[in-house]
Amino acid sequence: MTQSASLQRLRGSTLLLLGGLVLLILVAGGAGFALSRDRAYNQLVIHTLEVQEVATATLGAVVDAEAAQRGYLLTGEPGFVPQVDRARRDAAALLSRLEALVADNPAQAAAARSLGPRLRERFAVFDQTFALMAADRRGDAIGIVRQGRGTELMRLLRADIARIIAVEEQLLHARRAAAERSALALLALTVAGLVLAALLTLFAIRSLTARTREADAARATVQELNVGLEATVAERTADLRLANDEIQRFAYIVSHDLRSPLVNIMGFTSELQAVQRDLSGFVAAVPPDTAGLDAARTAAAEDFPEALGFIHASTAKMDRLINAILALSRQGRRVLDPEQIDLTALAEGIGDTVRHQLEEGEATLTVEPMPTIVTDRVALEQVVANLVENALKYTAAGRPAAVRISATERPGFVDISVADNGRGIDTRDHERVFDLFRRSGAQDRPGEGIGLANVRATIRRLGGTVTLKSELGNGATFVIALPKVLPATISQKDAA
Repeated sequence: MTQSASLQRLRGSTLLLLGGLVLLILVAGGAGFALSRDRAYNQLVIHTLEVQEVATATLGAVVDAEAAQRGYLLTGEPGFVPQVDRARRDAAALLSRLEALVADNPAQAAAARSLGPRLRERFAVFDQTFALMAADRRGDAIGIVRQGRGTELMRLLRADIARIIAVEEQLLHARRAAAERSALALLALTVAGLVLAALLTLFAIRSLTARTREADAARATVQELNVGLEATVAERTADLRLANDEIQRFAYIVSHDLRSPLVNIMGFTSELQAVQRDLSGFVAAVPPDTAGLDAARTAAAEDFPEALGFIHASTAKMDRLINAILALSRQGRRVLDPEQIDLTALAEGIGDTVRHQLEEGEATLTVEPMPTIVTDRVALEQVVANLVENALKYTAAGRPAAVRISATERPGFVDISVADNGRGIDTRDHERVFDLFRRSGAQDRPGEGIGLANVRATIRRLGGTVTLKSELGNGATFVIALPKVLPATISQKDAA
């Protein structure tokens, strides 16, 4: 090769590398922009949740004042008056904060401003009844309550605040969707950058190899590059493992810390239930002709139990969610113990555990002959059992459940299928059902949206994947692709 040809080739290689470097810079800039936009979307989501919280607290302040009014009318104790004053101050402060939060949204700002007159009128009714009570005119005060203006104002306030929260809920869904799209864009840019970097690396190696006269020197160079790449991959893998452990510890700590205030709320709810029973007994013992007895009975027999029922349902749901997060965190930290497993025997054992469900629903479970694999028994049993229980839970109307477990082999992998004839899953929700706390279709069965998220996380820990094939109304088939032998690197990482 002549010197001019060598220089021309060197110039071409340099220009190509410079072009690739420019593209890498553009990809890095795009990734930075996508990351910044993702942070902005997350801030908007937090802002929306804050608006909903403040709107709910505003209504709660008025509800507290209404409870104090009832207590004053029932007992005649002036100690309830400061509670209304405090509720008035809280409601005013919360409304000011709400107006500031929604100032960037003209429609929401107008809705927030419209709350002010209603709040003032509602507290004016409170003041009127309290003034009459202070003047020893209890009958007149109760008469104002019976006129129903206060109840109507509460209904209007609830409706206005419900509309504000509904609009924020729509904004929340839109902003979460935008955040997800931004995250996908960031992932795409990152992948593009990695692919481009890989292509440039390959080109550099090829160019270096072509220009190297001694094969031993070229092999040594490639070997050095490979060693460095392996060390980098090992370092990045260790970093990712540490980050994953931190996330799991964070989920465990947060869930554990949330349980303490939740237990307090549940305990005080029980005490309030006891107080409600005592109050009901007290009202029942009051002579029927006592002034204000109807309102007191309504409060003791309807309003109080209804509020306690809402609190109990909400705390119970939160308790289930915390338990689910704790279970998911513990599962992620469990050490994998690979062993040889007969898939047919494993599936038949799961069938024995759900036999009573099969008999009650006149359902059938068919297990086809399947091969053996080497993996973690506990994790695989949990996954298959979860899929079978879902199939028995989400049945189609008018036909008993029919579940079939089968498997096919391919080089290095076994594909385990759990198919049913149930209600099916809309194609638009095939990925959504694997997200944490996300469910699809009619919400007529108990659940918190944890099961399939746990299935995917567990299968990934086992070195496999899970996919869904389904159409609405035509059943669903979950396909678990697992390596025939759990890679040693996976079990060693879990043991580390």
